[in-house]
This record gives sequence, C-alpha cells and structure tokens, in this order.
Amino acid sequence: MKKSSKSARGELRHRRSSPPTAKPTLPTPDDDPSAKLKAPRRFSNFYTVRVTWVDWVMCVFLLLGALAVRFYRLAKLDVVIFDEVHYLNFGSYILSKKYFFDVNPVFGKMVIAYLGKFLGLIPGPRYTAIGEAIPVEQAFAARAPAALFGAFTVPIFYRVCRLLRLSMYASVLGALFIMFDMMHVIQSRITMVDSVLVFFTCLAFYSALLLWDAKNIVVIKGRSVTLANTAMVLLYLVLTGISCGLCVSVRWTAFATPALIFTISLYGVSPFCREPLNLLELAVLYGMAIVSYVGSFALFLTNVNNSGPGDGFMSVEFQKCLVGSKVWEGAEGCKMSLLKRVWELNRVIFQYSKGIRGKDKWGSSWFQWIVNWRGALYHREVVGQGADEKIGLIYMLMNPVMTLCINILMMVFIGVLFYTVRYRKQVRTTEALKEHLRRGGALFFAWVGSMLPTMVVYRSGPVYQYLPGLFFAQALGALGFDLIPRRMRATAFAVIAAGIVGAYVYWGVWVYGVAVAHSEHVKRRWLPRWD
Repeated sequence: MKKSSKSARGELRHRRSSPPTAKPTLPTPDDDPSAKLKAPRRFSNFYTVRVTWVDWVMCVFLLLGALAVRFYRLAKLDVVIFDEVHYLNFGSYILSKKYFFDVNPVFGKMVIAYLGKFLGLIPGPRYTAIGEAIPVEQAFAARAPAALFGAFTVPIFYRVCRLLRLSMYASVLGALFIMFDMMHVIQSRITMVDSVLVFFTCLAFYSALLLWDAKNIVVIKGRSVTLANTAMVLLYLVLTGISCGLCVSVRWTAFATPALIFTISLYGVSPFCREPLNLLELAVLYGMAIVSYVGSFALFLTNVNNSGPGDGFMSVEFQKCLVGSKVWEGAEGCKMSLLKRVWELNRVIFQYSKGIRGKDKWGSSWFQWIVNWRGALYHREVVGQGADEKIGLIYMLMNPVMTLCINILMMVFIGVLFYTVRYRKQVRTTEALKEHLRRGGALFFAWVGSMLPTMVVYRSGPVYQYLPGLFFAQALGALGFDLIPRRMRATAFAVIAAGIVGAYVYWGVWVYGVAVAHSEHVKRRWLPRWD
C-alpha cells in the first residue's frame, strides 16, 4: 500500500531538517573523573595511552631512585637476617641440585638462586640460626636479586597507573607509594621472594591492561582491523598468561591477580574490556598461565634431581627419580612421569599448607595489616657499651604516612562510590567518573580477595604477607587521588609526597639497621605494638 503524498512530503522534510548522525569519536586523555556531575554525558574512554618522552624520563628517574633506595648499604650487614636462614639454604640446595621441600611453590626461590649465581653466589654451608656470619660478597649476591625485582616494580607500577587512565600526579604518587614503602624496601633487601612476587603481580596486571586496550581497538575497528592489531592482542595474551602463571608460582597467595584478570577477560567487564575475549583467545590466555605454572615446577624437578633433605616428604615412586636416594635404582628405576611428579609436589604443598594454623610470633590479623598495627623485628645489634651504647634495628613496617594516605584516599573512593550509587537518580554523573569508579571497584575487589587466604585459612601472619593486597591498595589510593578537584592536585601531591619521603627518612634507621641511641627508637614507636 502506497503512502499518501502528504505523508511522504512530511517525511522528506523531516529527513532534510534532521542533522546527519555524527560518527562516534574517541575522547582525549583530558577527560577528568573529578569533573562536576552536571557536565555533558559523553563517552570518556580512550583506547590508546601513548607513551610520551615524559613517561620515559619519569620511568628512568623512578627506576634510578628505586635502585638507590634498595641497594644502599645492601651488604653492610654481614649476618643472616630473619627468614634468610631458610632461603639461603634453599638457594644452596638449588645450586647443588639437592631436592628439598618448602610449603610455597618453587619459582621465586629458583629466580633468587640462579640470578644470585650470576652475581657470584655459590653453594655454602648450611645456615642454622639467625645472626650467623655470611661473607660480604655472598650477602650481596644473595640479596641483589630481590633488590633488582623490587626496584623494577616501581616504574612498571607507574605505567599501570597510566593505563588506568590516571593523571600524571596520581601515577607518580602511586610509584612513590612503592618506592618509599619501608616494608617493600626491606623485603627487597633480604634474601626472600616477596619482591619477586610483587614484581610478577604488577607485570601480570600491566600486561593485562595492555591486552584489554589492544582487544578494544580490534573491537572498534571491526572488519578494518589490521594484522598488526591482531598480533598485539596475541603478544599480550601470551605475556599476560605467562605472568599470571609465574606470580602464582612464587606464592599461591597471589591468586587474586589472575582471578581478576581471568574474570574480566571472560565476561568483558567495562571499561577494561568492552567485549569478552573469544574462546580461542581465552584458550591462549589460560593455557599460557597453566604452561608457565607447570613449567616452573618441571624446570625445578629437572634440575634439582639429586637426593636431599626433602626426600622424606615424597612417595617412594617419587624418590626413585632422585639420584642417590635410598631407593634409587638408576635412571631405569624412575617410572614416574615428570607431570605426575609435578602433581604430587603440588598435592604435598597443599596438604602442608592446610596444616598451617595459629599465630606467628610476629603475626597479626588481616584487619591489623590495613592500619599498620604491628611489624616484625628482623635484626637487632648492640654497638658500644655504657653511655656510648647504640642499637641497630631492622624492623619491618609499612611507611606510616603512606598507610594513612592510602587509607584516606580509599575512603574517599568508597565515599564517592556510595554517593553516586545512592543518589544516581538525583545526580547526573559523567561517563568519565563512572568508568573511573568501575576501575576502582575492580581494584577494591582484588584488594579484598588478596587477603582472603588469611581471613579464611591462616587467621594471622607477618605483615609482609599483605604485599599482594597492598599492591591493589596502592593502586586504589592513586585512583582515589584523582577524585580530588584538579586545581587542588598539585598542592595535594606536594604535601603527600613530602610526607611519604619525610617519613621514610625518619624511620629509615629501621630499614638500614643504623645504630642510634635507645631513646631514638622509643621516639619512633608511635603504636604500642611496634615492639
């Protein structure tokens, strides 16, 4: 049935008077999540974050500063400190190819041992007690790997903040949170694996952010996507999967990072990833994580294949594959495949992990970690006698000013989130603010998830176990900083940065073991459990 000429003419006039539909344009990095709520609603995400020369210069300066802070007086203390008594032995066993058992996965210990060997570490005598003497050159070789990983985490964290679409002020501040955090610095200056853990946690999240941005570009371009765009997605899939597997290969408590990455990739959580990864992409991501995790154990069992102090934890079939064990029958006697040995080792680790209960001498509950309630004494040395007596301490504690600032900025984020959700019908919010809060929400859930093992299983532990969660708290604090009005950010940055650096200098005597009078230590004990 034909339309009437009158209606046809009206429709034609309507078409001529209507403006042409504008093509969607990509926004610019100038979108401000703290802009007033009545600003026009527009699409605020930008899919490519360019690395400018300013970013490169900033990364170099941050790296140099982190190296200086972590390597200063690194081998000054020539005695075994805290859990170095275990990790020095682990390194010696690995370099001697003697099988041992530990309640944590193996990758972090292999990194410390093999990188330490490159720097001059050699298998030494077994250490049995804290305070035993260690040659200076061996102390440096054993501690330098952790210092390197701790230092390189700082510029990568800066890039994480930039990929979270944070301002330059917020990104630098986030990097300073890690650079001058006393706990992270101390754990980067002793032979332990925590700085390796935080490094691969940071690298996994950084590569995931690159992956999601690359995937978003492919989605936008559609049929016009280039081979280079597809190659970038594949590259970041592999890098993200490997990093996720390796961070869990250091400690299982890092599970929250892969869980967050896998969930966002599986469901396509906006604004990170606008559409879910397809099945092939998910297969590559998850597959590379499994391969890198299993591969770390396979590498360990292939190289550390001599009988050692860990034989008794394993089955007879497993021990038959250890050269020189009581049941060793030669290579032909090893009937157990490498994958079965990897499975058994993980099963035994899980069984012993379940048996860890009760309070450690320096342990505290997870909610006490958040407020820096208690640290841990790593080393104590008395210098001089009588009126000239001085005491050198290494006391592991978070930077108090950093902790306070992060907690305040996190509360700012929670307050803004509550307000915008509670009054969503009365207040118009910008798309930039919505996406900013969604990113913060993901960080918040990852922060809580990082503490779940202690909440549910272990009940309490040394505060350094908070480091995987602190990573997300520091990122959330930087994100909360950008909720401050733009005109106030320069002043706020200067005040917070000065406070963090000043606090580090003041409590630095506990980082480097500088001997001072007893009264000076008393002045620094601001809380009763800083004992």
